[in-house]
Amino acid sequence: MLQFIKMQHSGLLVTFALTLCLLLTVAAGPYPDGFDETFCTPAPNDGGKELPSLPDDYVARCEWNDHIARKSIYMREYVSVSNNIGAVEMTGVLQPGITTKYITSASTGELFLIYDADKIAFEDGNCVVSNLSSTDEFALPIKKDPKIPGAYTLLSGRSLLTLGSKKVGSIMYNGTEKKNGVWCDKWVGCLFEPNGQMTMQVTYHFSSKEWFAAGGYKSAPVSIHAKGRYSPSKTVDIEQSFNYIYYSQTLPSENPEYLARIFETPEHAYCKGRQSLYQLPEVPSHFGFRAEVINPIAKEIMYSQEWYDLQSNYTRIDYKNPPTGNSSVDADQSPSSMINDFNTGVSYIIDKFSKKCVAKPIVGGEFDSLPVTATKARLKSPKEFFNFDNLSKYPYQYMGEHIVRNVPCNAWISYRPFPYPDSASNATYEWYFATKDTVIKAGDLVENLEPMRLVIRSAQLNVNIEYNIYRFSEAVPDPAVFDVRNCFEESGSTSFEMELEGNDTKDNMNTNVQLLRYWFQLSVEGFAGVRPIRVQDIEFVFYGKNLGVRFTLLGPAPIDGDVNNNIVQASLLEATNRLTESFTSGIFRVFFLASPNSPEIVFKPVANGLRVIERKDTPGSYKPVNPTTTPKADMSTTPGANIPGTPKANMSTTPKANMSTTPKANMSTTPKANMSTTPKANISATTPPSTKSSVPPVTVVKPGRVVHGPGMTSGDTAGLGIGMLILGVLLAIAGILLFRRLKPVPYNTLRTT
Repeated sequence: MLQFIKMQHSGLLVTFALTLCLLLTVAAGPYPDGFDETFCTPAPNDGGKELPSLPDDYVARCEWNDHIARKSIYMREYVSVSNNIGAVEMTGVLQPGITTKYITSASTGELFLIYDADKIAFEDGNCVVSNLSSTDEFALPIKKDPKIPGAYTLLSGRSLLTLGSKKVGSIMYNGTEKKNGVWCDKWVGCLFEPNGQMTMQVTYHFSSKEWFAAGGYKSAPVSIHAKGRYSPSKTVDIEQSFNYIYYSQTLPSENPEYLARIFETPEHAYCKGRQSLYQLPEVPSHFGFRAEVINPIAKEIMYSQEWYDLQSNYTRIDYKNPPTGNSSVDADQSPSSMINDFNTGVSYIIDKFSKKCVAKPIVGGEFDSLPVTATKARLKSPKEFFNFDNLSKYPYQYMGEHIVRNVPCNAWISYRPFPYPDSASNATYEWYFATKDTVIKAGDLVENLEPMRLVIRSAQLNVNIEYNIYRFSEAVPDPAVFDVRNCFEESGSTSFEMELEGNDTKDNMNTNVQLLRYWFQLSVEGFAGVRPIRVQDIEFVFYGKNLGVRFTLLGPAPIDGDVNNNIVQASLLEATNRLTESFTSGIFRVFFLASPNSPEIVFKPVANGLRVIERKDTPGSYKPVNPTTTPKADMSTTPGANIPGTPKANMSTTPKANMSTTPKANMSTTPKANMSTTPKANISATTPPSTKSSVPPVTVVKPGRVVHGPGMTSGDTAGLGIGMLILGVLLAIAGILLFRRLKPVPYNTLRTT
């Protein structure tokens, strides 16, 4: 593209286009070699009125007319010497109605050329980056920075507004006259461009000081007319005129959105090979957020709520399928929750109205998974959710500071396959994160540097999708979010009441109940040898230094899942035995950190403080039997004996050696990490007892054409391949419903490379 433009325009013409074409005053002297005095007769220095002195920062709009080519070009020019950057937008320079933008980034030593800068989505190659050079025809006048290799500085305002030529003789003041309806001061002079051996005659018109210009600047340029002839030609080779519509010395520096729009590359332009001044954000391992998804092409707005927990290896999205146009199908499109447990490879889809549950294997290539083999899948890493993977092949570029929802944001852009990682089609992915000095209050946490928006554009697929992210939180998700009790038969669960003794006061223990539930779940996971999703419905009551807990332990997953490393699940009996053994032997522990700077609280078993109960009360109504004493009479029996059909003698069959695989010492150092180290191989499969249940039955879907919800199957779904934000995007080009989600990610700091 850059070479094409160079072939279409000479360096002199482009120099005319990129400046206001005012003369740089130099001392008069002998005529230079090649100057044609028969074409322009230099005037003596008469000591009259000089050309106006212009500022370093300015905005100008003008019409550039090429009289020889019979062509008009509309120009918008923005120059800021104080910020060492300038931009020129020219409409009609290559094609009528098409805008080409040139950005001279002197500090980074780069020249950007963006073809069709007003286009909504870019094809590869529309933005070209080249190393800046003082002889580049497309750059504003610059000089090398003596202190920084490869960097340049823009010349002063007086030097910027030149033809890049030498004055021959003086520029003579020629009185006043009307030009374009404006009373002006007039100057006439001779110029010589040595590289092209061109002699020029130039006439300048500046508004008189009595004239009130629209931009508020006194003596603003109104018109410049130039004729030029190459030596030794005897014809007029160039005739150009510039009619200025607007000129102002004021850049709205207090408006960062305006400055970002004019001095940064357009939001949708991926400029291959440009320097990236800042690294991508860091990716957290757990988070939650709400999302608004706008698809202007399909005229759709959709909403979702998301949770992701890498430590516990599961995800959840709440969504509602968009209307299909089929009234019989749309009638059943209730809001749903999809909870994917990658420990067992099972996906649970729960109707939020009826509470009915569909259990199906997780399929590779779904919104949060990647295929490992034809039949095995795995959870995407946080970087894969955000499409921050494969950066060596599809890097992100820092775009500068942009404004999103009136919030200043740092922006990155990548050009990569869409909608799948192996797709032949491509799209631009634009990420916007609030700047470091923007404080975001997310519940009990005060956060900054959070994701605000992702925009995906593809000209090939006619896609333009905007994801607005709200209430992003890096807090660990509450275990209650992943409640799948309705997906298990009632006989596939056992409820417990447990009493623990803490080493701190009640006021410190209940500062963050959600986080305490998370740590308690990790402890039960480690000691019972189950996956986190099987520890449900955790309730607390605090009294003194003691903690009362009620929770439910679920049986194995109702179906075989589809994951790369499918574990052998512990039966409900085995899990109960292991938990009981750890509690009665006194090694059970819950480690709790309410905040990074708070002291560690350790909860230990109270003697006879564990029993099996029936959970028929309303959630949140839990009160201990006696808040001042331990109900020893009710807890004196072995909990396993209270499980129907579970002989007490079986309690002794749980090998104690297995319990020692969770070292007590290690758990006190890094409890969170060690909780997950309970060897999965020690958990043998035993089917729990089964009785009739009042819970809505689980619909078991075998591997193959799996059900996503009413009317949707995996065969109907394509994907955005962007993680966890959206389950539905209508691609107009294909008329199909896409189901994928993005994963936003905050970052801790911007680091220069």
